[in-house]
Amino acid sequence: MPAPRAIVAPQRKKEIVTLAEGFAIEAFGFGAVHPEQLIEEADLTLSRGRYGDAFDGMLEYDGEGFHIYANLDRLGRLDEGRGAFTLGHELGHFYIDEHRHWMEANPGKNHPSFLFSSQAKDTLHEREADIFASSLIMPSPSFRRHVRAPAPSADVVLETAGFFRCSITSTAIRFCEMEPFPCAIIRWSDTGAHLWGRMSARVQSVYGTLARDLADDRSQSLTAEAIRQGLPTARQSRRTTVSEVWFPWAETRSLRKHARLENFSAAIDEHIIPLGGYGFLTLLCGHGWGALPTPSPQPTWS
Repeated sequence: MPAPRAIVAPQRKKEIVTLAEGFAIEAFGFGAVHPEQLIEEADLTLSRGRYGDAFDGMLEYDGEGFHIYANLDRLGRLDEGRGAFTLGHELGHFYIDEHRHWMEANPGKNHPSFLFSSQAKDTLHEREADIFASSLIMPSPSFRRHVRAPAPSADVVLETAGFFRCSITSTAIRFCEMEPFPCAIIRWSDTGAHLWGRMSARVQSVYGTLARDLADDRSQSLTAEAIRQGLPTARQSRRTTVSEVWFPWAETRSLRKHARLENFSAAIDEHIIPLGGYGFLTLLCGHGWGALPTPSPQPTWS
């Protein structure tokens, strides 16, 4: 049975976001963030090397100082995309006090990281470092200022990734978190296996659970076609679909009692976004979701 996904408590997440955004805005204002500059300013050392599939990035404490290893075999460039996000992730391990203190108490224990892996979802400290990296590379003030209120599409996600010099995957996740428009994403491996999915708040509040496979109606989807044809040939494309195709709970009577039926028949767009040798994303969004209700605020406990 798979391990449950690590959940970062809201207050803890807020603290990490505030920490990361503070570094970003102070150093770079509303412009693109350069993690290598922050590494240099923190007096950390950085090795750019080729380490096969051993890790994406790794933070090491040798008893005297901290050192970051960046795996060019998996990251390519470090000034954008996966490389920049990975450096932000390692900076998270350094700047989050509990992570750094643990390493100082355990010198010589390496801290390898794999971007967007199951480990990153299931391990609390990896989830926290990802939150730090996302907030560092795309701080919310800069994100809101740049994105504003766009028409829902894959193009705006790709353009935003280019502006912030960030990976497409982490940018799409940020769209789910910030919700400039209601959206959902599903990540597929290079063999077409389902890896994970994310939903923005309004989508999750109405639909609850996102599809994990391509059975039944989903077998006729644009995503299923791309997998059947072979992922190396997949290219950015779009097709109109219906919400209930992608949300299995849409057909249950219990959910229909708590949501308007028109939400389940809403026409939306299914976008395919190739990720090179890392599979692809399915992005679900569209004007059909424009009227989704804002979820009620959750109670807070003191």
